[in-house]
Amino acid sequence: MPSRLRIAAQWACRAGTAMVALVISADAIAGEIPGATRIHNLFAQFELPDNWETRFWADPNVKLLLTLDTKALAELVPVQAGVRHCRCPACDATEASNSLTWSVTNPKVLTCRNCQATVPNETYPAKDEKEKKVPEDVVQVLHGVTHQYPYHAVEPGKQRFPDEKLYLAAKRDYEAREFLAKAALYAAVRHHEQPAGSKDPALARLASVLILRFAQVYPAYATHFDQPHSPKVFQQANLPPPYRRGYQTGKWDWTASLDVPLNLLIAYALIRDQPALLEAGRSLNDDHPARTIERDLFRASAEFVRLQREEYSEVSLHAYRGLLAAGRLLDDPQLVGEAIRRLDGFSERGFYYDGFWRQGDAAAHRRILSVFDGWIDRLLAGYPEAPRPLELTSELKSAPARDLGALPMLALARRAGSAALSDSRVPEIQQVSWPAAVVAPGTRRPSLLGGVGLARLAIGEKGGSLDLEVRGQDNIGAPHFQRQALRLAVGGQLILGDLDEQPPTVTGWDRATVSHNTVVVDGLNQRESLGKASEPALGGDFLFFAADPDFQVLSLDDPRAYPQSTTRYRQTLVAASGAQSSYALSVFEVHGGLQHDQLYHAASGSRARWQLSVAMGPGPATLLPESIPYVPTARAEDGRWFVQAYGEFAPLAQVRLIRPAMAWLGSPGSPGVRLHLLGPTPIELITANSPDPATGSARTDAEDSGRAGLLLRHRSPDGSTLKTTFVTVFEPTGSSVVPLTRVGRVASSPETVVVYIESPGGGEHVVVNLAPGTTQSVNLADGRALRTDGLVVRVSSRGLVLAGGTFAESAGLRVEQQPSTGSITGVVRQASAAGRGWFESDQTLRDDGNMAGRTVLIRHGNDVTRAWTLQRVENMNRGSRLYVLEEPGFTLDKKSSAEASYYQFPRISAPGPHQFRVSKITRIQPPKTSPD
Repeated sequence: MPSRLRIAAQWACRAGTAMVALVISADAIAGEIPGATRIHNLFAQFELPDNWETRFWADPNVKLLLTLDTKALAELVPVQAGVRHCRCPACDATEASNSLTWSVTNPKVLTCRNCQATVPNETYPAKDEKEKKVPEDVVQVLHGVTHQYPYHAVEPGKQRFPDEKLYLAAKRDYEAREFLAKAALYAAVRHHEQPAGSKDPALARLASVLILRFAQVYPAYATHFDQPHSPKVFQQANLPPPYRRGYQTGKWDWTASLDVPLNLLIAYALIRDQPALLEAGRSLNDDHPARTIERDLFRASAEFVRLQREEYSEVSLHAYRGLLAAGRLLDDPQLVGEAIRRLDGFSERGFYYDGFWRQGDAAAHRRILSVFDGWIDRLLAGYPEAPRPLELTSELKSAPARDLGALPMLALARRAGSAALSDSRVPEIQQVSWPAAVVAPGTRRPSLLGGVGLARLAIGEKGGSLDLEVRGQDNIGAPHFQRQALRLAVGGQLILGDLDEQPPTVTGWDRATVSHNTVVVDGLNQRESLGKASEPALGGDFLFFAADPDFQVLSLDDPRAYPQSTTRYRQTLVAASGAQSSYALSVFEVHGGLQHDQLYHAASGSRARWQLSVAMGPGPATLLPESIPYVPTARAEDGRWFVQAYGEFAPLAQVRLIRPAMAWLGSPGSPGVRLHLLGPTPIELITANSPDPATGSARTDAEDSGRAGLLLRHRSPDGSTLKTTFVTVFEPTGSSVVPLTRVGRVASSPETVVVYIESPGGGEHVVVNLAPGTTQSVNLADGRALRTDGLVVRVSSRGLVLAGGTFAESAGLRVEQQPSTGSITGVVRQASAAGRGWFESDQTLRDDGNMAGRTVLIRHGNDVTRAWTLQRVENMNRGSRLYVLEEPGFTLDKKSSAEASYYQFPRISAPGPHQFRVSKITRIQPPKTSPD
């Protein structure tokens, strides 16, 4: 079986029935069928989910559509361009709610799902008082051809944005176009699926008439600006470039990235050989219907997309999809080649070197992968000049060495997709006409994405598994309003989460730092001002990351979160497992400011409530300072969320802690978490609920409403600058989890944190050095002493485990590891069996067999640290080669003081020197005693 056929078969098996499937025949892939037949077979097995088809054909409008004659069908097709973003003038519905609907039974009007009003009517659009007629925009779309766009002028006091006009007729045309294009697709698919000899000619007629009529009217569609919360603009149909950035000059749709009408394109591919197409041509006075469709609709729309400005954004991928589909349908190598060329640039300008999509958002990353897996690789299947980089490869290391030279960024993108925790309760959003591709779930594992700035610890198995995700992302690819944000899952279920996988809130609450699991300084959002938060800024610096199956450590420092207020904003996370139990430890250091608030929020959609081991009294009236009034009507774009976010909380209870305590979240028998609070005292502990879009709850005082939050507040008692070390042990709970029997903090110096953990399998200590590299001495709970210069040491009956540093010793045991450090003197981007490239160091490194899979941290001259996954070390005559899994990401220009220039997104530069170190974990077991 040819390799590409194997790939297509694997893809089809993964797709199942919950997505669109394009199955390519072996002959087509092998290139043994003439061009036209091969292209036909590319679309021949296009399928729609059964439940989608059932729902569509049960619609009374669809049944009525099938009864219409050719003339009536053609008359339904709008001859003018429509607009998507238009709200109902008779109620409070928003543009985003898309409440205005169209039907075949009453095609001249729209009906609002919210208030049941039908528009246009005698009131809307309102007539101009002076002209005594409905105002309209008149546009000369082509020479001698004008289109009229009547509108309702919204009164100034009721406008949602300046100069708001409601183009109700254009909205009607948009909704009609959407419905009819979808109908053409569904009719063509059903006709194609019917057995030969029993095909329903009405289906082919319906699809043929609609496709041809759209092709006849498309050339005169006005180009237009149709963006949400913005005035609409109509321009000539043959408007020459340059066009607006971001594909904002549309023609077929509201964005030019969707201008190639895929519904109609696939429908045409399925019925273009049917006699119904010629019959449609005779009925619509077109002697060459196929030529009209291919030239005036598909080629013209593809050319319009091709002329758009290239920005390598998420919407760009939809543009490439359209170019590929049109190119394959028309057998046009220039269109296909243009798409392939843009995809090549997209891989470098769209992804960080670790393979994560530049928006730094897990949902966006999944959408990107779904377009690749659901469309692009299929549209290129069987194409003779298809680039090897777009073939499917699940893991870089699993491919034969001879193929690694052409492996895609896509392989890294799939691998990176499994790093972010996903809430299984949040369904994937499917596009209107195309089922979202189902990406095979990635392998659960600890991972660090050193480009985008996201780390995951994964410990334990099945119901007792514990996963923690922490983010130190920049806001270069997209606005990010959270840093050092933590998410936690138990048994695969998200327990501590945020709102990032939910649609944005109207008020902007999801942007506020206090809506995340992190630490807030002096009540300020991270970046400290709205202006700074809106500016592009680099993310945090991962100072350490190493993961063994039973012991994992990361340290994230973020000097750019509170650049004025703090001198340290650092979190160290440890995850550990034993024979029966698992746990995690967080040490969050904050130096600077007068008030430090640590937040823990339940996952969005969870009804669980925080419970405490101590009695609590009534909560405060509000968490918002008296000097800041809460404005419930404020909208996200107003920016008021930046100052009034604490007002979103509905406080429930509070207590002043003077000793350690416990808090737990979760229902009996279900996965949950218990927090052992071992930080500073005295401290205020407050429970409060906050808005949760998943449950539809806004700000309220009800105890059973909203998302449960826990706030630990440490205040300066005398106005002096605070130095707070929050210490928390996360213990998973649930029916299949063996609980810990004892947890406590052992007294130690200010530069160390010592925690004792006891489970049915025995007791152990975890020692965290807050000044790694400096030798510290601590006493353990059992009287033993420990000395180390490492970052974290685990002390148990099984021996010593050292993370970072060079040594740890206790009770006659000593573990040592040689530091692996040096300077980067060269970078080579060349894939091989060992990785996608390598770094060259100034000295040889000792590979003790414990280097593969470890993290290489490179600190540039501007103190920014980035991370890569080490695959292998190869010593040369002078120095070493450090082969890495990811793209090297940057090149070194030795003529400009060895400046590092990143060729992957965000394509920035960093000065030298470029110092590196390898994060390592080493262990030693106690000697076995001989039996007496």
